[in-house]
Amino acid sequence: RHKRHATLVKMTRQQQQQTPERASADNKTNGLSPKSRLVEYFLIISSQPRENQRTNNNISDTASIATGNTYEDEIDYELCITSRYPIRDYTDNPLNEESVMPFVGALCGNINSTSNVVYVQDVFQLPKIHHFICTGSKGQYVYGTVLTMFEPEQQNSSSDFNKSISEGSASHEYYVPKCLVLLSQHGYLMEFREFLTNLYRISTIPSSLPLERYIINFCSEIQRPEPGEYSVQYTPSTFPNPLIFTTPPHNLPLALCPRVITNEFAANPTNTLFRVLGVENIVTVWEALALERQVLLVSSSVSLLVIVGEAFLSLLFPLQWSHVYIPLLPQIATTILSAPVPYFCGVHRDVLPSALMDMSQETIIVDVDYDNLTIGPSTPPLPDLPATRKGKLFSVLREYSARLYGVKSADEGIDGSANNVTKYDEAFTPPAPPLDDVPNDGRQTPVEKTHEAFLRFYASVLQNYRNYLIFPSKNTPDYMGFRTKQFILSQKFDFQPFLKQLCGTQQFDTFITKRLYAPSALDVVFFDECITKKLKAKKASSGMGLFKSKATRKSWICVRDEVRLEP
Repeated sequence: RHKRHATLVKMTRQQQQQTPERASADNKTNGLSPKSRLVEYFLIISSQPRENQRTNNNISDTASIATGNTYEDEIDYELCITSRYPIRDYTDNPLNEESVMPFVGALCGNINSTSNVVYVQDVFQLPKIHHFICTGSKGQYVYGTVLTMFEPEQQNSSSDFNKSISEGSASHEYYVPKCLVLLSQHGYLMEFREFLTNLYRISTIPSSLPLERYIINFCSEIQRPEPGEYSVQYTPSTFPNPLIFTTPPHNLPLALCPRVITNEFAANPTNTLFRVLGVENIVTVWEALALERQVLLVSSSVSLLVIVGEAFLSLLFPLQWSHVYIPLLPQIATTILSAPVPYFCGVHRDVLPSALMDMSQETIIVDVDYDNLTIGPSTPPLPDLPATRKGKLFSVLREYSARLYGVKSADEGIDGSANNVTKYDEAFTPPAPPLDDVPNDGRQTPVEKTHEAFLRFYASVLQNYRNYLIFPSKNTPDYMGFRTKQFILSQKFDFQPFLKQLCGTQQFDTFITKRLYAPSALDVVFFDECITKKLKAKKASSGMGLFKSKATRKSWICVRDEVRLEP
């Protein structure tokens, strides 16, 4: 165990000894433009003795230490960045440590803490992994993936706390967490998860290549694929399977990307969503988000909060959530739940009591673990969906949830109380079962058909929205807008309650603004083409095939196992 992470410790010390000149040189070796960078930063965050630690020796009695628990009476360590790549910040996207650190220690025993403190543990734990999404220094989303491993506590520390441990319980080993963190502006959470778990695995076995080569290669030489242009395949010889990064065309949701993931619980966000929630609750939450309600996810799994959150947002296409979005909300920030604005947040179950104190009475609570929804007492009622469109939507979702996701009952998830959802936080889990329903001949996948069901709904209720756009005219050369009232009144009677609330949302206003001022945007053009295709195929019994894969997509294969490093 003491040698388990020797390679990572050695790497940390070597990078700490780098000079500013070498750090600047490292940044220069990254020839990728800001838009093509796949990864922004790689961080090693370690447990360090606190500067103002307490020195009383009241923990020397080993009877006060319960097996498998932590030292909650005496806190001696806090998380801090001990190594990073690149060493210097990118000028276009500087690292915002204050926004990142509250999310890193979610699996270090301090999920319900208001600081970066961690607890010493007396039982070794296997590595854990989780994701988070925060806001960068320029307001952009930052996607983080964290692998938390537990190392033996360094007994040569001079703190009174460590002395009391070694004197009072010499027969025990104690462990503190260390975190490997990948930060990116792109939501390839599952692929980043695979990279970190493989990096950890390599660190525990003899290897001819130092870990620095993998990290620098991955962060500096692997570029993000442009939408619909090509796939990037990362294939080191020491990885059991390649990592494939694909961006769908037309700025479609990233959840539609084909994935080669071996982890049973990380194959696809949409897959996971239908495993934990039933169709009825999925549609209710989707409608609440489309109409910009306040939604709070609750789970005992940190990773599950982010995965489910990303899956729900992908179902909103062609609209885009434009309000508060923090799928993993630390306890220090739960006061944001009292804001009178729409939000989509998630909290660990241990943080729920604090969240309930701050939460608005209009919040819809989604218990992901038990597939349960709780509507707030002041929540505005959701309008009924158009009966015909609702029936078609439910029919598709129930069919594919039962066939692809293996759900016993289409209206109930399968990973609820009968299963321990914390398995999603384990770094190493059983391999993913083969999916016989995934075609390899260019036809639609079940995941694509599931997303198409929601897209067909939007295409139906907004099929003639273009007739009510206001463009500049001779009398009003500088005015553009949308005739909202006329549009709603022109629709079918059962469409109007839903459309009345949808057209009043910020995300619909953003969609219309983009359609007026950027009509050539890929996602705008794609949605208009979907409407046109749907109108032409109204009497067709087959699907529109809106997400049909293109066999002509190019692929750029990155197979480098080594990178060029200066002596």
